[in-house]
Amino acid sequence: MDYTDKFKTVLYEDEKVIASASASKKSFILRQILAPAIIFLVATLALTIVAIVCPRRFVPSDGSFWSRDHYAGMPLWVLFLVSGVLLAIFGLVFFLSYKSANNYYIALTEKRIIIRRGALTTDFSYLAIDKVSGNIHITCNQSIFDRNENNCALYISIELLPVGHRGISIATPPIVDGYNFSMAIDKQVKENAKLQTIQTIKE
Repeated sequence: MDYTDKFKTVLYEDEKVIASASASKKSFILRQILAPAIIFLVATLALTIVAIVCPRRFVPSDGSFWSRDHYAGMPLWVLFLVSGVLLAIFGLVFFLSYKSANNYYIALTEKRIIIRRGALTTDFSYLAIDKVSGNIHITCNQSIFDRNENNCALYISIELLPVGHRGISIATPPIVDGYNFSMAIDKQVKENAKLQTIQTIKE
């Protein structure tokens, strides 16, 4: 799909989007909430076991000088309170993950890679690829939460000119049709490298 409209406020007048992609929402959200979900379940299970094994009970005095009537064990309200707080935190994480997944887009132009992200606000990142050597390494990792073989998280390293001085690295969450998007980046980087070679020969 074409997501040019998501970047219209940051594109130059003569800049054209060659390829664009969005986050794979299911994979994005599941990766974000997996750890909090496990923590919530383990903590709730542990508290439930403690509440069952050591319930709130009245312990009468045994008649000794220091002994007094008292209550022992964990009251149920502690279980409900802690579980409620953890559930609220988990709900907040899920909400922010959902908003982030619906606002993650990446675009490729002739000279830049533009990333749009954010949960409650929108931020843009710009990576210039107009002066590149042509050396590029791409890893496409498929998520266990996404069965579509074209959807994957990208890890990209691009060498900039002059060679050996610096480069740029990009790591994305799982994106829709990530494989084809990575191929578009690879093609554009190599084309930009050829233009730099031609310009150097002319000079």
